[in-house]
Parts: sequence; C-alpha cells; structure tokens
Amino acid sequence: MTSRGPPFPTLAAVIIVLLGFCLAGIGASHDSLVPQAPRPPTAPNSPSPTVQEIPTIPYAHPALVPLPNVSVTVIRPNGSLTNLSAPISVAGQVYTLTGPLAGTIEDECNGTTLNGAGYLITPIYGQYAIVVVGSVAVTVEDFDLANASGGFYASDDSGLTLEHSTLRSTSWGATVDQSTNVALQDNLVSLTGGILLSGVDGVTLTSNQIVGSDYRSIDLDAGANVSARWNNISSTQYGASVYDASAVEFWGNNISANVSGIEEVDVVGTEVDWNNLTTPGTAILLEAGTGFNTTEDAGSAPQVGVDLYGESNGTVEDVSFPHATDAGIEMEGAENVTVIGGNFTHSAEDGIAVLDSSDTWIEGVNVSSYGRSGVEANYTLGLQILGTAAVLGSGNSSVAVRLLAVRNAEVSQCNLSEAGSSAVWAYAPVGLSVIGDSAWLSGTPVINVTDGEGVTIVQNHVERATGMGVDIQGSIQLNVSGNWAGSQGTPGGIGFQIEHSIGGHIAGNTVLNANVSLELSSDSSLRVIDNNLSRSTEGLEAAGDLNLTVAVNTFFEDNDSFNLSGIVASGIYHNNFVSDSGWLLNTSTSDGIQWDAGYTNGGNFWSNHTGPDLMTGPDQDTPFPGGDGIVDTPVVLNPDNIDHYPLTSRWIGYVVQFNESGILISLPLVAWSLVIDGVTYVTEGGFIVVPQSNAPDSELNYTVPYLKGYAFIEPRSGNLLEARGNFIITITYTPYLYAITFVEGGLQKGAVWSITISSTVETSNNTTIVYYRSNGAYNYLPATELTGYEIIGGAGSVSVNGSVVSQFIAFIPINPTGSSSSTSSSASAATVDSLEAGMGVAIVVALTLAVVLWQTKRSPVRPPSNDGPKAPGP
Repeated sequence: MTSRGPPFPTLAAVIIVLLGFCLAGIGASHDSLVPQAPRPPTAPNSPSPTVQEIPTIPYAHPALVPLPNVSVTVIRPNGSLTNLSAPISVAGQVYTLTGPLAGTIEDECNGTTLNGAGYLITPIYGQYAIVVVGSVAVTVEDFDLANASGGFYASDDSGLTLEHSTLRSTSWGATVDQSTNVALQDNLVSLTGGILLSGVDGVTLTSNQIVGSDYRSIDLDAGANVSARWNNISSTQYGASVYDASAVEFWGNNISANVSGIEEVDVVGTEVDWNNLTTPGTAILLEAGTGFNTTEDAGSAPQVGVDLYGESNGTVEDVSFPHATDAGIEMEGAENVTVIGGNFTHSAEDGIAVLDSSDTWIEGVNVSSYGRSGVEANYTLGLQILGTAAVLGSGNSSVAVRLLAVRNAEVSQCNLSEAGSSAVWAYAPVGLSVIGDSAWLSGTPVINVTDGEGVTIVQNHVERATGMGVDIQGSIQLNVSGNWAGSQGTPGGIGFQIEHSIGGHIAGNTVLNANVSLELSSDSSLRVIDNNLSRSTEGLEAAGDLNLTVAVNTFFEDNDSFNLSGIVASGIYHNNFVSDSGWLLNTSTSDGIQWDAGYTNGGNFWSNHTGPDLMTGPDQDTPFPGGDGIVDTPVVLNPDNIDHYPLTSRWIGYVVQFNESGILISLPLVAWSLVIDGVTYVTEGGFIVVPQSNAPDSELNYTVPYLKGYAFIEPRSGNLLEARGNFIITITYTPYLYAITFVEGGLQKGAVWSITISSTVETSNNTTIVYYRSNGAYNYLPATELTGYEIIGGAGSVSVNGSVVSQFIAFIPINPTGSSSSTSSSASAATVDSLEAGMGVAIVVALTLAVVLWQTKRSPVRPPSNDGPKAPGP
C-alpha cells in the first residue's frame, strides 16, 4: 500500500498566511491610533491619477476654514495663484486688484505687495478679507475691506506692513498674531472692534484713524517694542488696552473714549507722552507694571486723569487733567512714583490721591480749587510734597494736604492758602515733617496733627488764620520751631495749641496778635525755648503740664504774659516779661515751678522790677560796686512761686542746636543722646536745643555716646570756646551694613536667577546673591530666566538685626510640556512601532521553523515502494 504523506505542508502554509494576516491586522490597529500623512483623494473604482490629473484643492488655513462655495484666492509660496479667475493682475511680486472681489485673499509668499487699488473686498460673514500667514516682508496697501467678521488677519509673519486701507468690519478691523516687525499706518478703521495685536514684537501704529469701535480701538496682549504715534481714536469704548507687554510707547495720539483712554496692565517700560485724552472715565490707567513715564498728556473732565494701581518706578511730568470728577491723579499700591509739575485744578474730590503706596515724590503741581483735598495720602510710606500749590479750596471742609497714617512724609515749600479747613491735616503720622510752607486766610486749625510720632513743624508762615494756627494733639517727640503765625489786626484765635503730647521742642517761633500765643494742656517734657509770644491777650497759657522747660522767651505787650494752672516739676527762667499788664497764676495747683536757674545764671527779666542792684552773692547781701546784673530783691508771685534772682536787663537769648542726620526711620523711633557739660540730653526727634547762659563767655563741651547699629558717628565730641551766639552742629550717624546672602538650590549649573529687594535687582549665574543692608525688614522676590522651574515659597521677607542673614531659595523642576513633550511622545511612538514590527517578523520566523521541525518529526520521508498498483479492495 502506497503511503500517502500528511497534508501538513498545505496546513502550515495556511497557518503562516493567517498569522501574517493577524500580524498585519495588529499593525493596522496600531497605525490607526497614530496620525497618518494625508493622501490625495481619488475617485472610486478608477485607476490612480497621474500627477497631471491630481485635482486643484482650494487652500484653507486650519483656523480659517472657508464655508462651501466661497472663493478663497491663495498666493502660494512660489507666487502662483490658486484662483486664476480672481480680478488680480500680477507684475513680478506685486498683486493688484483690478476690480471688486467677493471672497478672501490669503498670502503665503514672501516679499509680496498686495495693492487693492481702492477696490472693495467682501468675504462671506465669518471670514477675513485678507489673510497673511507665515510670510516675510509683505505689504498690504490701498484696500477697502468691508462686511466681514474680520477685515485683516496676519499670523507668524515678519516685516509686515498694512497701510492706506479702509477696514470696515463687524469684528476686529485688523488682527496680528505672533508676528515681528509689523507696521500699520495711515489706515481708516471704522465701525469695528479696532486693532487686535497678540504676541507681537516690534509694532508701529502710525497716523491711523480708528472711529466708532464698539470695544477697544487698540488691543495689545503679550507684545513688546510697540509704538503708537499720531493716531486719532474717537467714539470708542476703550481707546487703547495693553496687557502683559514690554517697551510700549503712546506718543501724540488723540483719543476720545467713553470708558478709558489708555489702559495698561503688567507692562514693563512704557512711555505715554503728549497724548490728548478726552473721556468721562479714566484718561490713563497703568496697573501692576514698572518703569513708566507720562509727559505732557492732557485732557479735561475725566473721572481720574492718571490712575496708577500697583505701578512702580515711574514719573508723571507736566500732565494736565483739570476738572476731574474724582481725582487728577490717583495711585494705590504704587511704589517709587514721581509727580513733577502739572495741572489738576478744580477736581471734584482730590487733586492727587495716594493710597497704600511708598516712596512718592510730588513736586511743583497745581491742585487748587479742589472739592475735598489738594493732596490726600493714606497709609503711605515715604511721601514728599514739595513746592505744590494747593490753594483756593472750594468747600468749607476742604483740606489742602490731608494725611492719614502716613510714615516718613514731608510737606515743604508749598503754598497752602485759602483752604476751607486745614492747610495740613494729619492723623496718626509717624516721622511727619511740615517745613517752609505758607498758608493765609485758611480755615482752622491751619496745621492740625493728631496722634503723631516724630512730628516736625518748622519755618512755616501762617498769616490771618480765621481760628487756630497750629494744633497738635496726643503726639510724641515734637519739633515745632522757627514758625511765624499772626494776624494784621487785633488779637484773634490761638497761635499754637499743644495738648496731651510728650517730649520735644517748641523753639524759635514767633506768634503775634492772638488771643493766646501758645496754649499747652496736659503735656509732658516739652521744652519751650526762644519764642516770641507777644502782643496777645495771653502769651502763654498752660494747664496740667508736667516737666516743662520755659526759657529764653520774649513776652512783649501782652495783656497777661502767662496764665498757669496745675504746672508740676517745671522750670521757667531766662524769659523777658516786658510791658505786660500782669499774669495769672493758680496758687493752689501750680506747685514745684523753679523760676530761676540759680546764682549766677539768674532768673527772668521783669520790666516792672529792674532794681536796685547794689549787692552780690547767693543771698544778695554783699555790697558790690556796679552790681552783678541781678536785682537785690526777689520777685514774689506768691509764697510758693518766687524768682530769687530777677535780671536787671533783658536776657539775650542764645542757643546751640544739635541736629541729627542719618538715623533710619523705624518703629519704635530710635533715641539718641548727647552729654553736654555733664548733663545728658536724650531725644527721639531730629534735634536737641541747649539754651546758653547770660553770663560771660564760657566753654561748652559735648560728647556723643555710641548708638547700637551705627558704625560711625561724626563728630564724637567737641567744644565751643565762645558760645555767645546761635550755633547749629550736625551729628551724622552712619549705619552698619550686614550681608543678606541668598543661596539657591535646584537650578542647573550656570542658570541665571535673580533677587529683587527694595526695588533693587541683583542677578547671578552661580549659587549665591549677596545684598548689604542696615538693620530693618526687607521684602524680597526671587525669579529665574530658566523656564521649567517652580520657586518654592516665592516672595518673602528677611530681617536684619545686628548680624548677617542667610536665606535659601529652592527651585523645583516641573514636568516638561509643549514641543519637548510632543517630540518625546513621537519618539516613543516610533520606538513602539519599531519594536512591534520586529516582534511580528520574529514570530513569523519562529512559527515557520517550529512547523517545519514538527513536520519532520511526525512524517519521516520513506523510500518509494516497489509494489505495483493495488487492486481495489474486496
């Protein structure tokens, strides 16, 4: 019987084929998850077309897919047109309309000029009239773009110019996205959303007419190096809005808007100059940016002329916004702002309002005829108001300068006249100085300070006040010196009134023709020295005061030189009481007053008690030819108040004033001291005044003790051999500087990072940044120019207190995103594809070998049989 071989080879072939199909199916399934390159469409049941037979496909930008049956004419990168029937003539790289066009033009070619020849393009609603994408050095000119959702669109371009065109659209007239070196000039943008710029670098907007925009005429987002000059913007909601940009300039524009003129947020480095802004809202709003300058901008009757919210490091110079319904300038949370010149008159509320800001300088501005305040500052640190005209307040309660809880503020050389109420009103100030100001015909009190600390009121001129000149209540460490207050007519009002205050000097002031020249009530440790308190109903009125020193003052032609009640542990000596009608003294409560400085220094000069002077000695009982300048008999005011050594002639008052310079403003205030001829003087104020003896010339020796936190004190000691004169000596303190070391961790080697502290920026490409600062608290802000890192902790504060400080800054890498991630994913996908293909081949080979081996084992090959054919079976 002939052996028949098994049919396995055929079966093996079938299995291999099936496995191949399966593996092919696996590959196909995986391929369906990966984007495939597009294939040209072919007609069904027809052979593949040749190259010449591939149909022309209308171009469509992915973001601007045209609707069906809409003509889109594309200028290809090679300069050819997709729509040869469009009314466009071509001459080299110049494409000129020869008639109106219903559709869209898209330009992908570099170096082209599109000239509309004044013809109209009207695309279907939802499409742009002209689109320029990914091109270089393209010029679009002399077009009329109308009845479109957007007139002009450009993206990823460089060297683009749009000029001399009319854009009439129901949406943005022109949109430019992610492009560089773009110029839009001499265009008419009418009844549109205006011009939208996003992610642009290097843009000039010049001499455009933007009229009737229903939102923002110019909208710039995330751009840089932008210049808008000589544009005319009118009948719009917002004139120009800029966000998250740098190096922006608005120069010489004319903007008329319903809400705001120019609005900028998060802008670094901006110039807003010579613009004419007419708006009932805010003319210029700058928010959360840094490095700005506004010069010669003008407008009338805005709500706010210039609004600075969270801005830093900038100048407002010679800006004019009168008749504001709120404030000419308003700043909140601003830092290091200078306002120089300008006109902010007739503001309904405040000429300038400063809130919660620091390091503000206001100089030479006109804020007259204000409704509430010429200048108002609340919760502000470091305020300088210099040479400001705050006159003619229009309301009965109007205040020329209103200060609430300010620290380290100065109002100097200002004209603060005719305020309806106070010229300067301050509540809870720390380190306030009012220096060299003038105020006449103002309300009462002219200068009013309540609950102050470290208050300096020096060399001010207060004339013809209707009530009180200076009123200080509940304050500590006063320096009220060199001021003049008085009236032209009969006595009226109170010159200076100081109540419930502790420590300081009332020195060198002249107060004339008042009901009371100087009134003190419930004060402690005040030194009233070298004042002229004359021709008043009462020169000095004091009640309930402790530890007063009243010396070297002149009382001339007062009705009563003094009216004292409840004065304790005080000294009144070396004063001149001349041509007065008398005095008032409450004998039951005025105890412990020392009316002389002992022998030979003497007591006071009483013009009605000047002799005889025939004796000498402590008891004035020793004959002495020519006398000793002391009247032989005392002045007895009452049994408990006696001037034992009245002077025969007027006291010639001289003082030595020691001024402090260099001590840092802080809370609590720093006390400094002097030792003068063995007597220690301590103050937290700006100076110490020491009255000099009326005796012959003598030597005055002084030393300055060491002060913690200060490295140098100059001079440390000295003397005046002839102290018969008025001297001023300045003691200069130089603070120690301590290292603040910031150490970074986590950045790659050589990465650039920075620390901003007190508006100072330091950068480094190594692991440390060092600042040197004196004692105090300092805010800091870390940053890195390297993307892909997160800063742990972020902004913070460090305190220096007599030693070096170290602060660690941690940078943590974050997961990569964007293109790097896409590349990584693509690489991973390619790796997976390669592995799967290799595995498929390996499986096929392995199975084939296994089948062959198995077949060989089960069906061995036998030699052919010699038997003949067999007969059929039975």
